[in-house]
Amino acid sequence: MRIIDVKACHDLTLEVTFKDGIVKLYDMKKWLTNPIFSPLTNRALFETVKVEPGGYAISWTDQIDLSENEIWLNGQTLKTFHAIQYESPSHATTD
Repeated sequence: MRIIDVKACHDLTLEVTFKDGIVKLYDMKKWLTNPIFSPLTNRALFETVKVEPGGYAISWTDQIDLSENEIWLNGQTLKTFHAIQYESPSHATTD
């Protein structure tokens, strides 16, 4: 499942939006004891998180990244957005 957006939250969690509209909360705290992820305790670095091209991962630096599969399987579902279908004005009918 591809990621389309990621937002760093104040409690070292991430709000991750997937292409299908599902939003998951992912807690990064469990990773911070790992030497690769420990630099993320720096709030300024943590907030630089971005979606990698193609949406298959998020990253902070060339050395610190996390796959969409990890987030999809272990994140907590917060909400689901559905595409809003509407009728364009050119197709609207009048009474």
